[in-house]
Amino acid sequence: MESSEVFTGQPSSRSTDTVESAIGSIIHLLRPGVTNLSQGMVYWTPPAEAVESAKIAASATRTHRYGPIQGAPELLSALQEKITRENKLTNRRIMVTAGANQAFMNVVLTVCDAGDEAVLFAPYYFNHLMALQLTNVTPVVIESTRTDSFDIGLDALRANLTPRTKLVILVSPGNPTGAVQPESVVRELQKLCLERGIWLYSDEAYENFTFDDARPHFSPDGPNVINAYSFSKAYSMAGWRVGYIAYPPALESGLAKAQDTIPINASQVSQQLAVSCLQRGSAWVREQVQTLERNREAIWDAVSVMPGTIKTTGAFFFMIRLPEGVDDLKAAEFLATEFKVLLIPCSSCGVSGYLRVSYGNLPPDECVEAARRLKAGLLALRERSSNLA
Repeated sequence: MESSEVFTGQPSSRSTDTVESAIGSIIHLLRPGVTNLSQGMVYWTPPAEAVESAKIAASATRTHRYGPIQGAPELLSALQEKITRENKLTNRRIMVTAGANQAFMNVVLTVCDAGDEAVLFAPYYFNHLMALQLTNVTPVVIESTRTDSFDIGLDALRANLTPRTKLVILVSPGNPTGAVQPESVVRELQKLCLERGIWLYSDEAYENFTFDDARPHFSPDGPNVINAYSFSKAYSMAGWRVGYIAYPPALESGLAKAQDTIPINASQVSQQLAVSCLQRGSAWVREQVQTLERNREAIWDAVSVMPGTIKTTGAFFFMIRLPEGVDDLKAAEFLATEFKVLLIPCSSCGVSGYLRVSYGNLPPDECVEAARRLKAGLLALRERSSNLA
């Protein structure tokens, strides 16, 4: 029997005013037979022995209990050694989070107040914008310099900094661009933020993914820098939800409050899997990343039919330049419906006229087949572009 009661409450304007995620805008197109080239995942699985260790950990008593807010001691120790050896970071504390997205939310809650400004370089990672909107932080969007590498524009940044600027967000290697920012630019960015009293958030989730003669990945260091990392990409732990941040000691109390309020601690069993993955280390990761070379070349062959598309050298994405006037959402719908490949419209990332394609989430043979359909679809799109405006 239906209730006659009427409830007049409404969701918060904070939630309703937040943009929909890029994946949310196109997931309805992922029907049977459609190949997913949209999400930032890898096709391999974690090391087999690491998965076995997680199975054993699942029956341990401590797995069923709350854990330390900062993270499991053995994982914190391994990560401290990793960021010192591989990332050359100094004077840092570690916090393990339920993925890098939750890490970013912890940081925003800790360093920004409502009404403060945070800078995003477009094309930006869409979940970063969503986190800012959900916390009433004002996003200031600066378009990256459109060269052959999507380099960020420091002159434009200087012109847009205000007394309300609290945070600048850097993603390198980039999502969605695949761009690797030059070390000299990253150093200058860190110095500029330090001089202005601004925190720099360095999202390095794709640190292991560089190709060709790419600029080497560089991790900025300094008392104003928070470096963020993820187990989702290199170790294929997307479903296990483990990320971590390396942060200056001054932020420890605030970050602990955010952590204690949101997850309390990252999953205990997931952290044990992460410990075992680190025992295999970067050599194992490099072996997996090398298997993406065939994927990368197959997808590049497909997307290079679109003039203006840039072959960036990091992460596992290309941004496909669409013909002038083509609506990117309509283009995504066209490719999914007619050619059974799903891509992300980059209007969700702050720029129109592009699609993001991922070449990481399919085994090589499947990726080659998907690339064949993508190439056919893009050639057809060029011919029918007037119908997709």
